[in-house]
Amino acid sequence: SKLACGPLEAIIEHHDDQIEVIVRGPKDAKKACFFFLEEILGMIDQVLLEMSPGLPMDKYIVSSIDIKAQKSAMQWSPRDTMAALHSGGWEQVMANTAQPDRRETLTDLLCFGSSEVQSMLVKGPDLHVSSMSTVTRQSLCQLLDAPHPMGNDWCMLAVQMGLIDKVPKLDVGAGSYSQTARLLDEWANDTASTIGELVTALRSLGREDA
Repeated sequence: SKLACGPLEAIIEHHDDQIEVIVRGPKDAKKACFFFLEEILGMIDQVLLEMSPGLPMDKYIVSSIDIKAQKSAMQWSPRDTMAALHSGGWEQVMANTAQPDRRETLTDLLCFGSSEVQSMLVKGPDLHVSSMSTVTRQSLCQLLDAPHPMGNDWCMLAVQMGLIDKVPKLDVGAGSYSQTARLLDEWANDTASTIGELVTALRSLGREDA
């Protein structure tokens, strides 16, 4: 289906378990395109939340260059995007295995190439840990609450976070409440506790699965 808003156009298609949204408009309407896309994605999120609460959703970004060329578009997962933002920021060039000579930055892909839009946003890694979605938090708790062969569970994460003195309190009532959830709640009291710092701590533990 198609939606139009003045000179802007959105194409929304459903493929199996995927919903594809493409927004396009004049070159001087980059900011308007960004907010038009955000409005559509917000409506989709709301409908899915009402119909299937707790349904995990991943939002992939696709190559605008490939779309313009009407080629099979390169896709990047949320993990790819977060890792790129964490390591290189907005100007990180995303690798396109199909077209290595094509260079698209995260500003191009997420902000329609608009530095004005970029200046209005906060990078995912810089967000406070309390901004983490409920579904993501629950998945992380399931991974870290469970015993790990190398001991790299919630307890070692507490050590990485400098909260080793809190471990006895966090472990009270184990089994009835998630120790990882308690740890995240405790850590969230520090305003400097960001999602990026959490990612760094998990990587130092070798928990690339988280």
